Amino acid sequence: MEISVIRPLEDAKFRGKLTKLIQLLDVDLLLKVMASQLLERRVLFFSQSISTLFDTITAVLSLLYPFSWQHLVIPCLPTCLLVQCCVTTPYLIGVLSSSAHTVMEILDNKVLVVDIDQANLLQEVGDEDSILPGRIQKALRMALSLAKNMTDPTEMLRDVMISEAFIRMFVEIVGHTESSITQGENEELTFQKDSFCKYLSSRSIQKFLQWFTETQMFDIFVEEQKSLKCKKRLWEKQFVQPHHMSLFDRRVLEFDKESEQMTSCLRGNVRDIGKFVKTFGEKLKHLKAF
Repeated sequence: MEISVIRPLEDAKFRGKLTKLIQLLDVDLLLKVMASQLLERRVLFFSQSISTLFDTITAVLSLLYPFSWQHLVIPCLPTCLLVQCCVTTPYLIGVLSSSAHTVMEILDNKVLVVDIDQANLLQEVGDEDSILPGRIQKALRMALSLAKNMTDPTEMLRDVMISEAFIRMFVEIVGHTESSITQGENEELTFQKDSFCKYLSSRSIQKFLQWFTETQMFDIFVEEQKSLKCKKRLWEKQFVQPHHMSLFDRRVLEFDKESEQMTSCLRGNVRDIGKFVKTFGEKLKHLKAF
């Protein structure tokens, strides 16, 4: 007898303690951290506790799903290596608060610095509030505030709500990636960056995508989407059922169905409005004749 076991595609994606993260950091502060991550900037955390540093960095990394951080990650930097905070490449680094004064003296002003214990922003570049599109920020802020204030003894539901809020953001802004991957004459797949960035009508989202498509995270994501598209074509040729779908792919399908239903409802409403206008016009004619 053959037994087939399918390993979850994201078995290591959701290990962050999101409830603890939202309790440690203010919602606005968390959004600044995530915005800086998405543009692959340098983010530095201070705390008196090694476990707090580790949990915070693990959690913010998990919120990047379906993307993966491609740069330096050090949950707790040893005192003898504090000079690593001065590197110009992107990083996520945690440092014990006892070394905060030393590190702040050698840092430049292009690093986002967060004191986790005080939930305080010690240094910022200055444009963090304008990186994420306004509508996206508003939706995230509302969802995260609801999650933070909810009653959840097990913390499982809160973790799901926080994770789903960021997944929904990525679904809305990059869920159309596969449609922007075209096949050339030599069957080579090519990503159409311009059409991808202009796919959504929002100017603020278009601006964000122009920045985001330049990151290594996005390059890796596009390559994964190309590979997935090749597999889908192979499955279709062999009449094979698709393998286990990732959570992100399932959310994209759900979002597309929601959009289709909303469009059909709007069309129905337009038809109803048209009938109302036509009937109302006929009544006006009769009134004039009378």
